Amino acid sequence: MAAMYDNLPRLLCPHVLGRSKDGHLGALCYQFGGSSGSGLPSGSDGVGGWRCLAVNKLSQVELQDGDWRTESHASRQSCVEQIDVDTDAHAGGEPQNGQ
Repeated sequence: MAAMYDNLPRLLCPHVLGRSKDGHLGALCYQFGGSSGSGLPSGSDGVGGWRCLAVNKLSQVELQDGDWRTESHASRQSCVEQIDVDTDAHAGGEPQNGQ
């Protein structure tokens, strides 16, 4: 998806949606393009990194065609305490394949 977050354009694949410890809607997303105040790491697969985002700070959200983007993360996510949707928990682990 494409969205604005903190007045910066972002290209994101949301992986986990739910509520944070303080009860706010949150999302663990893999950001693979756009801008970030802290910058985007680059690796052998290109540019991208994990982001914990407050859903209420997202604006101008648009679904985009394209490949699902992800990478492994070394530790268990702590961004979302009460999980409503976890794309990695779906059969096949590919959210674009009939999920």
